[in-house]
Amino acid sequence: MAQEKLLKEILDYPTGGTILYLGNRGITELPSEIKQLTTVTELDLDHNNLSRLPSEIGEMRNLRRLSVNGNQLTDLPSEIANLSNLTQLYLANNRFSHLPQPILNLMGLTQLKLSGNMLSNLPEGLFDLTELRGLFLGANYITNISEKIKNLRKLNALGIERNLLTSIPITTADFDDLISLETFVHIIFYGNPLLPIPPEGFGMFKEADFCDFGWRRYFIALEKINWSKFNKSIADAKTYCKKPTMEEILKSLPTHDNRLHDL
Repeated sequence: MAQEKLLKEILDYPTGGTILYLGNRGITELPSEIKQLTTVTELDLDHNNLSRLPSEIGEMRNLRRLSVNGNQLTDLPSEIANLSNLTQLYLANNRFSHLPQPILNLMGLTQLKLSGNMLSNLPEGLFDLTELRGLFLGANYITNISEKIKNLRKLNALGIERNLLTSIPITTADFDDLISLETFVHIIFYGNPLLPIPPEGFGMFKEADFCDFGWRRYFIALEKINWSKFNKSIADAKTYCKKPTMEEILKSLPTHDNRLHDL
């Protein structure tokens, strides 16, 4: 999209409008005039060619959802921290090698997606975002997760699949406490070089199996989990947790969000 056409679309945006979709437009630069759209609550910039966001985006104080998946971002402007109403931030498949500092000031975030980047470390401050309900960090290079993750008491989905984790800082007691929360849904962490039956964390379970729901694979300890906390019986659990065949595994492989160039 030519910059002139994009600028015109922004300047002509209806007064009082709340949703602006600019995805898949080939945008390389977002005009500073975006700051004029102070009533917009949802801004979608997915799948463009943005290498940066303008500092003026911090003046869009009513933004609640910002989606910039599939771009070329390596950092965020400090002014992002001014978006105090932001609850959903989607930054998957960019080029972040570190978690941008401004994110740590967005205390109202409930959903944060940073899958498919180049993150290797997570700052402790990430786990002070206690409103988080969904945290998605799959397909990075993360080697460890702080024990402070236990602070995220409202978390109902944690995606840490396809990283470089060899252990998880959650003990049996922590896990039992976690799944007792009414909001808890699932933890996704397949594709990590986790030590087989490690002496700590999930390895404290005596028996374990892998549950396969579509392409997601869940590590479930059948002996220790109190299944009454779920709406599933032991019979259900054993049915869902049966060992998949190779054909089932191949059919369940994702065809998106990966780094494959060929098979």
